[in-house]
Amino acid sequence: MRFVVMRFPGGAVLACWAFLLAAAARAQTADVRGDGLDQVVACDGGAASLQGNGNTIAFRGACRSLDLRGEGDRVQIDIVSGGSIHLEGNGDRVRYRVVNGGESPRVLVRGEGSTVVATAAPEEPAYSERSVAPLVNPEPRLPRLATRTLPPPRPAPPTPPSAVAKPAPTAEPSPPPRPVPAVVPATGPIVLGGDGQTRDLDCTGRDVQIEGNGGVFTLRGGCHSLAIQGNGEQVKAELLPGVPLTVQGEDDVVTYTVHGAGADPNVWVNGHGSTARKAARPG
Repeated sequence: MRFVVMRFPGGAVLACWAFLLAAAARAQTADVRGDGLDQVVACDGGAASLQGNGNTIAFRGACRSLDLRGEGDRVQIDIVSGGSIHLEGNGDRVRYRVVNGGESPRVLVRGEGSTVVATAAPEEPAYSERSVAPLVNPEPRLPRLATRTLPPPRPAPPTPPSAVAKPAPTAEPSPPPRPVPAVVPATGPIVLGGDGQTRDLDCTGRDVQIEGNGGVFTLRGGCHSLAIQGNGEQVKAELLPGVPLTVQGEDDVVTYTVHGAGADPNVWVNGHGSTARKAARPG
């Protein structure tokens, strides 16, 4: 610890600790650095930071933001509504859960093969058991009860002929049920991979991520967010008011409408030759 000593007229001495404000700021950041780590880290409402390669990290406790710089990292994070995720590196995978629901975070990805997707709940089994603290006061087991062997049951008396049930008359066969169209449940993100696909989907209230190349997609019903990472995609989408629309691939063409009353989506385009424009209705 370094001290700064100031002398004033009359011999008064004022001693203060240098870097006090800097230390307080660091205490509010969950900062992880290293390679090959496997940990669960508490944010406690602060920012989360990870620098290194090949790590498996879970940030818990309503993090304000995530700054990831490395390659081959696997990260799960609880993030507050309207937070931010900044990723720089190749082959990273981030799964986030918005605490208590709310607005999805602002996402910025710079790197090849890296993805950021939403998840309904944290996936604890993906992390090593050594990262989880053991129970302090496990519940005691109940004592095993004494058992005894019961005698075999007596055989039932024979049924008289008059009591035998007559077969019911044969009813006419009912017509086969009509096929019910498949409906994707409104939980979890929709991830569209592969190249050259043509899809028409219902994305009502769900996050959508497109990873393939050269696809043609029509998204209906009001998506909760849309992130495009492939190249040469043609997308027509109905988006909920104020949700994020991220285009990171090249030569992508996105046409969107606002599903319902409200503000336009937050559009972010970071790809050569890619465009995103608002239309009256998707074709």
